[in-house]
Amino acid sequence: MESNFKFIRSQQIKTNVVVEINYPDCTNYEGNKIIVFRNVSIQEIDSLKSIDTHFCEDRLSPFARFKATEFGWNAAIHLAKWI
Repeated sequence: MESNFKFIRSQQIKTNVVVEINYPDCTNYEGNKIIVFRNVSIQEIDSLKSIDTHFCEDRLSPFARFKATEFGWNAAIHLAKWI
């Protein structure tokens, strides 16, 4: 789990949250990740002390990840509206 991160932007869409996060210790895409979470509030995401971008069953896990590009952000928003 990564605890060194900062939110770049986030958006609540229905019961889903789309976030773009910067992990300064990560080197791909300048450390930026776009993640969609299902059935969670933006307040719950904002309160997390660490966020693991890997899929798992035993904790809050991303539903989907996208390339950290403007196209990726738009695709994540579209998915969050659809699911």
